[in-house]
Amino acid sequence: MMRPIYDAKRRLKGVTKRTLARMGFFVGRYPQTYTLDAHLLQLSTRLAINCVLDVGAHHGEFVEKLRDAGYRGRIVSFEPVHESFAVLEREHGRDPNWAGYEMALGDHDGEATLNILKESVFNSLLSPNPYGVDRFATKMRLENRRSVPMRTLDSIWAESVRGIDEPRVLLKLDTQGYDLVVLQGAMAHLGQIDALQLELAVQPIYNGISNELSAAIIALRDLGFLLAGLYPVSWDPKDELTAVEVDGLFWRNRGQSQLGD
Repeated sequence: MMRPIYDAKRRLKGVTKRTLARMGFFVGRYPQTYTLDAHLLQLSTRLAINCVLDVGAHHGEFVEKLRDAGYRGRIVSFEPVHESFAVLEREHGRDPNWAGYEMALGDHDGEATLNILKESVFNSLLSPNPYGVDRFATKMRLENRRSVPMRTLDSIWAESVRGIDEPRVLLKLDTQGYDLVVLQGAMAHLGQIDALQLELAVQPIYNGISNELSAAIIALRDLGFLLAGLYPVSWDPKDELTAVEVDGLFWRNRGQSQLGD
């Protein structure tokens, strides 16, 4: 007989937390670090993040996650697919602290050829490899190729952080295997990137990826980023046990060397 009362209280608690989050308040115990969302909130708070660069924004899922968590700072989203960008802009265009750019990011300014796949979340500047096609079947079927504008983060950095006196940046990368190439285009401003969230490949599903798990962790460490956590994103659909991709969360300690000296 107590179940309806419990369910009503739980729904009320959820509505209250979401409402307060939209106003910039977080209610609850101090976030634990065994979920990506809680760890991301904890890290962003500790590092005083005031600007988020959302690369590979798709429909704005990451923007919505941040706003629901209570983050009210600057968010700049980059999405090269016109149809996805239209959804992104429709959902978040009225947000006064959001800006969006319909472009790809990489290691040079110019044009790039984007592979448009059946399932839009798989769209990539890289082509699917046999493992990806075998495991994800029609979802990774090539539908079209499209030329899109490409910029480096360095070339658009000033515009992205304009008006922020001391940028403390979280860079989120979700570019289907192109993530570290994007980071190569931000070398001039690497010292202003305080945290990274990016997808890492355990079982690569594209040709020529830059984000293979072990190599990427070493490369990021050499750039001064320390691993904060790894969180599975997808599993092999055939055995449902083997991780295919994980989200990696990294941070840079501005006050100390990477060895803590």
